[in-house]
Amino acid sequence: NTTTIITYTMPTTCIITKTVTINPLPTTINGTLTVCVGLTTALTDATAGGTWSSGSPFFGPISTTGVVTGMSAGTTIITYALPTTCLTTAIVTVNPLPTAILGGTSVCVGSSLPLSDATAGGTWSSSCPTILSLSGTGVVTGLSQGTCNITYALSSGCITTLVVTVQPLPAAILPPAPQVCVGATIQLSDVSPFGTWNSGNTSVATITLGGGLVTGVAPGTSIITYTLPTTCSITTIVTVNPNPTSILGIPTMCQGLCTTLTDATAGGTWSSSNTSDATAGSSTGMICGVVGSTTAVITYTLPTGCYTVTPVTVNPLPTPINGNPSVCQGARTQLTDGTPRGTRSSSVPAVGTVDATGNVFGVLTGSTIPQTTTITYTLGSGCIITTTVTVNPLPGPINGALGVCYQSCSLLTDAVAGGTWSSSNTIVASFTTAPGNMCGVTAIGGTATVTYQLTGSLCYVTATATVYPLPTAINGTLTVCSGSTTQLTDGTPGGTWSSGTTAVATVSGTGLVTGALPGTSIITYTSGTGCITTAIVTVNALPTPILGTLTVCMAGGTTQLSDATAGGSWAITPSNATINAAT
Repeated sequence: NTTTIITYTMPTTCIITKTVTINPLPTTINGTLTVCVGLTTALTDATAGGTWSSGSPFFGPISTTGVVTGMSAGTTIITYALPTTCLTTAIVTVNPLPTAILGGTSVCVGSSLPLSDATAGGTWSSSCPTILSLSGTGVVTGLSQGTCNITYALSSGCITTLVVTVQPLPAAILPPAPQVCVGATIQLSDVSPFGTWNSGNTSVATITLGGGLVTGVAPGTSIITYTLPTTCSITTIVTVNPNPTSILGIPTMCQGLCTTLTDATAGGTWSSSNTSDATAGSSTGMICGVVGSTTAVITYTLPTGCYTVTPVTVNPLPTPINGNPSVCQGARTQLTDGTPRGTRSSSVPAVGTVDATGNVFGVLTGSTIPQTTTITYTLGSGCIITTTVTVNPLPGPINGALGVCYQSCSLLTDAVAGGTWSSSNTIVASFTTAPGNMCGVTAIGGTATVTYQLTGSLCYVTATATVYPLPTAINGTLTVCSGSTTQLTDGTPGGTWSSGTTAVATVSGTGLVTGALPGTSIITYTSGTGCITTAIVTVNALPTPILGTLTVCMAGGTTQLSDATAGGSWAITPSNATINAAT
């Protein structure tokens, strides 16, 4: 401090004095003379013992220690006064803060969040570049999970900050690249809990909000989004594939038979739900029934996995046709089937016809060789079973004499060769000597049915054969002299007589044989049936004429007779003479 004497002089030269002490000023105020609203700045002065005051506490009050607090934007004069009242001042400017940062406080990894501040001219900065990146325009991009302070600083140094949280994304949606067929569903999942699902195109695919079950609506693609409560989301594209068109074809078949199904959508494969009931050709669509009275689901599947189905019914076949599958022309054979209510038909009615009860009638129009026709038994389901019936031609009529005498034979023939002959009564007639040679066996006669049957078939013709008895043996003297007669008889009436050698002997209608020339002739007696009996008649030659005197006297007279034919014996009639039989 210094002092000085201050003199006040009147014109009269009268004076008065005062000693004035000159005190030193405080030193210049030190410290930052700017402060942001809400912040403080500490001022100091090297001269101790002073007091602080603010000219505008509204803008910036100051504490007794020199700490100025920014209250509102403006200026205030800060005074540091010593007890001597000497003071120093400084103008402190209270700068406004930037407005609050706008745009949000959360961003997802990989997503961006544009931040803004209404106070222009500031700069942006981040305290954690590994968690997020920050552009010069305030766009935040999440890099990794965490929190980070974002600062917006004005040129005045005043700042505002915002804590931004970088939220993790949900885990990958499973399955990857999902596909689903129209009308079908696929379950999507994400291990990140508490998320919700959304479909970007519900006209293509819908999804349950909390369950992730996607339903295909129409062919196309839709972006499926899984969003966590943090709003972080992950997406996948669901492809909705079209189904094949409807399966075409007859969806019924018979056991053991096949039907072909088709689909207008090319490139698919066929399968059966139960190959033990029906099989399916993978590429052909040929469906074959295995077991009757069953149903299998046939599926046509495209490479996308989309499919369409149709049920196929396998109807049982009728049971096998029973009965003799061979019939003769003009005859019938009975065929039966254990499956009721079927209908029957013949493939060649000109060969054979069939009625509703299974009687097959052999027709065989215009053929002399065996022919076949297929007999079909058809159920209401259309399932059939068939059998081949052979219609054999009948032999022609039996030719030859059907009447034969005992111990005689008749050769029977038929225009159709290759058959065999038989007799219904072999003790009457038999075929024992040669094929077709029918011989009478019984002496008493009788009838038998003669059958001619073609070999390898049951076709035959018959005729009634009659075996006639022979006439009884011829009775009478079977020798006669030339020119003489002998009477023959037969016990079988109504027959006729004949001589085998009429030059030797002739026979009359009554059996009187007349000798002609010496020799023998077979005399035949033929009954009305044509059967004969025979006898050999010997015609002996007459002796030469008797030579000698043909007169003799009574009472002892004799005459010698002789004959050139030796070996004879003599006799005389009547008894009025005698003759030596030897001489």
